[in-house]
Amino acid sequence: MIQQTLRIVGAIAAKDIGDAIRNRTTLSVILGTLVLMLSSLAMPLLTNLDRRPTALVVDPGRSPVILALTTREDFRLRLARSDEEMRERLGGSTALALGLIIPPGFPDTTPDSGTVTLPGYVPHWASKDDVAALSVFFEARLTEAAGRPVAIDLVGNALYPSPTAFGGHTMAASASGVAILTVGLALAANLLTEENETRTLDALLVSPARYGHVVVAKTLTGLFYCGCAATVAFLVNARWFVHWGLALTATLLGAIFVVILGLLLGSLIGSSFNANMWMGLVALVVLVPGFAGSILGANTAPAVRAAMTWVPSGAMNVLLVHAMLGEIRIAAWGPPLARLTAGAGLIVALMVWRVRRVERHR
Repeated sequence: MIQQTLRIVGAIAAKDIGDAIRNRTTLSVILGTLVLMLSSLAMPLLTNLDRRPTALVVDPGRSPVILALTTREDFRLRLARSDEEMRERLGGSTALALGLIIPPGFPDTTPDSGTVTLPGYVPHWASKDDVAALSVFFEARLTEAAGRPVAIDLVGNALYPSPTAFGGHTMAASASGVAILTVGLALAANLLTEENETRTLDALLVSPARYGHVVVAKTLTGLFYCGCAATVAFLVNARWFVHWGLALTATLLGAIFVVILGLLLGSLIGSSFNANMWMGLVALVVLVPGFAGSILGANTAPAVRAAMTWVPSGAMNVLLVHAMLGEIRIAAWGPPLARLTAGAGLIVALMVWRVRRVERHR
């Protein structure tokens, strides 16, 4: 019985996926996701056109040496108001920059013959070669300006994004989540409505296949579409992700939610035209919290930010952001994961109810 079920489901899913490859639906998904990913990178790319070496400096003692370096044109030396600000800006930066903390009294902080060692920080995704070149460059500039040897210590000082700050990581999480959810929601509904309109569903149900088999097969097809979108999104944004297990779990649960939601909508409505009309409203409700959640900073009311995580797309966005952090605590990612799981479970339960209802009337 189980083998027959797997054979029927596999045959229907294989046919749908094969059709998607032949009629270039899969190619459209890949190209559409790629365009969305590149559009999310447009602003960072424009702001990163200035390729001059850049450093973000915390200088509580307001050293004249550092102040003089901020006027140089051959590189950029920017001041941060605090260590926390420097860490947040650098951790979420889309461009390589060096973070420095200048001790009070610089450069007269050690005996005249000694080397001044400054703690340095870089984004975690930066390559070792680029970091080494940037460190050597600023060591030379600081040594020249201070009149004594200056070394930059980067050991163990990789910076990760902040969970509350807006930056490249939040844009990457938002674009990835929206792409995956949009693909699943937009295509899943038509998987059933097309079968109804072409009368192929009736032909399928004359065979040993049952309505539940068809729904499971269409779910696998919808997840295949989401997988194509996720592959592109993760390849483009791979440098940001640290905890891949959390990212993949969030993606799978989010994809299950939207695919089955789309199938449920297609099953209830039956017409592609009507399903597409309703899809706009459903997409607005489902997708906006995920997008809004990525741009709500720490200054937003906690109640508003918390409310976004109760919607599955908002919970998925939070999980994708946390998958980019250095250290994560279950107290932070556990609740949104539970809400996303509950949302997916609820929609699956509704689909099971719908399948049983249809099978009773056939």
